[in-house]
Formats: sequence, C-alpha cells, structure tokens
Amino acid sequence: MKHPLTIKKYDGTLKDLAKDISRLNYDSLDEFTKWLGYYLYEDSEKDRIRGRVQLSKCLRDAAEHIDMARLPLIHAWKICKKFEDK
Repeated sequence: MKHPLTIKKYDGTLKDLAKDISRLNYDSLDEFTKWLGYYLYEDSEKDRIRGRVQLSKCLRDAAEHIDMARLPLIHAWKICKKFEDK
C-alpha cells in the first residue's frame, strides 16, 4: 500500500488539520488518539506478519506512545467536563 501525502477528504494543509484536531474538545481528542493508536498498531501487526520487524516495532512504539498520551487528555476532559455541563 502506498501511503498518501494528503487527506483527500480534507481541503486544508496537514498543519491546518493538526490545528483543527487540537481544537476538539478533550473527549473527542481522546477518541481520535485512541483510533490513531489503534490503526498504527494494526499496521504494525501487518508489517510484523510480512517480516518487517523494524518497521513493525517503530509503529508499535508510536501506537504505545499515543496511547500513553491519552491519559493527560482524559484528565483534562474530567477537569473541563464539569464546566461544559453548565
């Protein structure tokens, strides 16, 4: 599979996309990072099966780091949620 350089469903730049994603509420941002990590881990497994050990490890490490980044987002959401319910 050849990985694309842009996202066809999105008209802005990757920088714009990152900025737009960062502006999501923390609950949605947590869900986004959950899925991003999931799909990187899924790609890691496919590469492992194909014998691409180094690439698989890099993608798995990235997925694990993204998963760890979710913890502060969950905490931030808990802090902000009480203000959003009002």
